[in-house]
Amino acid sequence: MALSLKERSQKAIHLWLKEITQAKKYQVFYAVFGTTSYCQEVMGQLHALGFKNGVYVASNPSITFIGTVPVKSLAELKESSVNFVILGSLANAQFQADLLLKHSIEAPVFSIPNSECLALEYDVTPSEKVSFDSLENKHINESAFIVGNGPSLNQTDPRRIKNAVVMGCNGICQLEGFDPDYYFMVDRNAPLYWQREIDRLKGMKIVPNHLKSCQFDHSNTVFYPRSYRLCQHSIDPYQYGLPKGLSVISPMVYMAVYMGVKRIYFIGVDQDYGKKQSEMHFMKGYYPDKKSHLTQSFLQERIQRQNHGISLALEAAKAGGVECYDAGPLWGMGIDSVDFESLSQFLK
Repeated sequence: MALSLKERSQKAIHLWLKEITQAKKYQVFYAVFGTTSYCQEVMGQLHALGFKNGVYVASNPSITFIGTVPVKSLAELKESSVNFVILGSLANAQFQADLLLKHSIEAPVFSIPNSECLALEYDVTPSEKVSFDSLENKHINESAFIVGNGPSLNQTDPRRIKNAVVMGCNGICQLEGFDPDYYFMVDRNAPLYWQREIDRLKGMKIVPNHLKSCQFDHSNTVFYPRSYRLCQHSIDPYQYGLPKGLSVISPMVYMAVYMGVKRIYFIGVDQDYGKKQSEMHFMKGYYPDKKSHLTQSFLQERIQRQNHGISLALEAAKAGGVECYDAGPLWGMGIDSVDFESLSQFLK
């Protein structure tokens, strides 16, 4: 049986660590930059190889130990004679390297090759693999609608869609009378905001496996591992995960391609963070009152990263022969637009 994404990641880490430490003494002092599951896997494997004189380092540490290993700040690391640092970001190791230089930490740094293709959070169970296998080419040559949560959804009512695969996400579960064939969420807060609405859905839920610990009805749910980049041309959620892309739209596109659809129509994917938060979605009160307000600069940076992730997903769709159309207001992703009302074969 082929190795899962987590197993292949662990194997890649082991081989890489053996390579970079083969000429080093066991008592060497080192740091792992970060405290994520990947960083903890690296630390554990280094200990197993005999290198036990290490610490975690974090930009703004909120804890002082992980197990028996200290967590230090960058300022504290600067005062020590660290021999080398392993960068712990799978998505943007260069950012960490720049931070080290900014703090005048000039020790040699190491970053695992192809880091964006690794995932260490959770493994896929055999039953989940069976579920994924059943979805492959399930909707061969069909059309799919990917439904976002933007205000334009009030002009493109997804409840009118028929004769097509319908994929919804996040707070769309609040739309009365709408039950998509597939429901996606990537944010850990989603079950906190909308657990009751999520639990009423009858369609399959397709969710990243870091949400396994969240409170919602797990029946009819498939959990997939997340990566940061698609590492081969074909899409295989079990072996390679689904790239997160900082947007729930990205895994929706990848799954639509995996399911074999011929065309994807997007509605409600407005990608407009120029509005007030109260005007970003199809309904007022989209988030509970406890939802914190995000700064405009943060939102603008986020949309740039989201658009990049979505554009990569669209490239994968194009490579797979899938046609993509914007059936809502043009959202600037370089795909053809089509009038929603012209899609009469798919509308009630």
